[in-house]
Amino acid sequence: MELPLLTPLVSDGFYMNCQPMELPLLTPLVSDGFYMNCQPMELPLLTPLVSDGYYMNCQPMELPLLTPLVSDGFYMNCQPMELPLLTPLVSDGFYMNCQPMELPLLTPLVSDGFYMNCQPMELPLLIPLVSDGFYMNCQPMELPLLTPLVSDGFYMNCQPMELPLLIPLVSDGFYMNCQPMELPLLIPLVSDGFYMNCQPMELPLLTPLVSDGFYMNCQPMELPLLIPLVSDGFYMNCQPMELPLLTPLVSDGFYMNCQPMELPLLIPLVSDGFYMNCQPMELPLLTLWSVMVFI
Repeated sequence: MELPLLTPLVSDGFYMNCQPMELPLLTPLVSDGFYMNCQPMELPLLTPLVSDGYYMNCQPMELPLLTPLVSDGFYMNCQPMELPLLTPLVSDGFYMNCQPMELPLLTPLVSDGFYMNCQPMELPLLIPLVSDGFYMNCQPMELPLLTPLVSDGFYMNCQPMELPLLIPLVSDGFYMNCQPMELPLLIPLVSDGFYMNCQPMELPLLTPLVSDGFYMNCQPMELPLLIPLVSDGFYMNCQPMELPLLTPLVSDGFYMNCQPMELPLLIPLVSDGFYMNCQPMELPLLTLWSVMVFI
């Protein structure tokens, strides 16, 4: 699509005049990797999906090309705010009494990496954003510092459940007929790394975590189990909609007067995929954090 700004889940408001890279197929959860030669905008806050409320007075870093889904990596010399809990997108409910770490540069989308000496809460299940439904009877690992957005890395000796499909947060819609790889531990936020010998599907370009808001008249695929946080993997033969700009995972905070789409199954955590013919609201810039606060 012809977008002046960066791709979804990217700090769109932070960079402009980006040139697209020549990629035959864009990888899942890639942000600035799609664009190069970006010019930074003068913004005081951090990028979206970043713990904006947790740090302040950050200085921008001089990076020629920003890495995908990087948050505090854009900024350094951040001062922590006095917050008792963990950063956003963190398993806050799973740990308590955490002490902040002295880090000069915060890593991207890090959760417990910001904190140490956390005490685990008595929860039987895995942490959020983890493929809980894929594994059972997991034993917790003795880790002094939990890595960012790690799922099964927190647990070992897990027994796989009998599921025919891929792991959540995987770009299932891009590949089919995949053979599982022999991995003792699944890597976090890895997509096709779980599978090999995958055959690409004939899709014009359906980026992951981009749902039906960009496409309409989609035909459901014959899948026995729909993976969470998967969008276009559920549908094929989609026709693009004429939308000015509906950013994925950005919902009605940017748009109003939306009409619901007639879809047989609405994907979880999908926003604009539920609605079409939306009118943009007069907002200068609403980061994802602002949307959360707005909602």
